Amino acid sequence: MRFFTKFSFSLLFILVFHDVMGFTINNNLGVTATVGGGANCTFGSTTNMKFPNYYSFNSNPDYATGTVTVTCIPNLAYDIGIDKGQGAGATENHRLLTKQGGNQQLNYGLFQDAAHQHMYGTVIGQNTLHEIATGSAEVITIYGEIPGNQAVDAGTYLDRVIIFVTF
Repeated sequence: MRFFTKFSFSLLFILVFHDVMGFTINNNLGVTATVGGGANCTFGSTTNMKFPNYYSFNSNPDYATGTVTVTCIPNLAYDIGIDKGQGAGATENHRLLTKQGGNQQLNYGLFQDAAHQHMYGTVIGQNTLHEIATGSAEVITIYGEIPGNQAVDAGTYLDRVIIFVTF
């Protein structure tokens, strides 16, 4: 009985004086919510770029186009960029198609304009295409060029690039 009395008194003491005894501790928790922008823009269809037959010793370049469809919310500023591709040693200024089943390479470029003045790259504000969204699907044309006079063997030459939209 004596044990029960001590236990009851101790329990009552803890329940009554727990705030005074320091059983409650506090700290702050920072809460951050990031709302993703993925819903602001979406990719639609793409049309692959396919160059016509290239002839090694022809001094004239070959041209081709491809397209990508982008839809963003109205009045949203966005940039479209394209990476260097998968060709070994490629850069954004010197993309390389690689012979299927081989290692020969064919230099080519990807451009933002039909005059081939502005190459595509990945640096926002320098070599990406800047657009303001209309809210409708927008078809973006990508212009390609293989310079003339490249001595390579006959065959199929391939590359794959990543297109991105930043907003």
